[in-house]
Amino acid sequence: PISHSFVGGGGDDWYYLEAARCVARHGWCVPETHWAARLPLTAPMGGTFALFGESEWSVALVPLAYGIAGLILFAANVEHRFGRPAAAMAGAVFALTPIVPLNALIPLVDLPEFAWTMASLLALQHALDRDDGRLAALAGALLALGVMTRTSLVTLLPLLGIGWMMLNPARRRLEIGRAH
Repeated sequence: PISHSFVGGGGDDWYYLEAARCVARHGWCVPETHWAARLPLTAPMGGTFALFGESEWSVALVPLAYGIAGLILFAANVEHRFGRPAAAMAGAVFALTPIVPLNALIPLVDLPEFAWTMASLLALQHALDRDDGRLAALAGALLALGVMTRTSLVTLLPLLGIGWMMLNPARRRLEIGRAH
């Protein structure tokens, strides 16, 4: 077993670690808690433990990857709408926001949820730009992974619905198979 200052005491991170240990040992574990059901975090952590063993760096690897992915995807979303200089500035500010450096190496769902949300929004932006239903479906699948990470993300759906209602009616229906 590893010893981290953040493992133990019944905190969320400890429950995620326990769920990942189960995945590493058995390949698949039926989630018995809401922590274990957050598969977009616990499954890759378990896979990392199975491949590399359980160590301080293998515990940190998946949260760090999600943190980096979230930062890159956030910057890509900002760049898509506001350009590269704004993306660089927004990315730097986001990277220095306390949740990022403080949680980047700890198994918590904040950064994975953010990464899946940013991936979904980027796919949605491209779907609307290209009038591409396949990208819209991808955006929905990515958002579903975000909801699997933390179910409270479902609260984003009404906001997306409001955004959809604000679209020009001619743009509200994206077709699959049309390439633009």
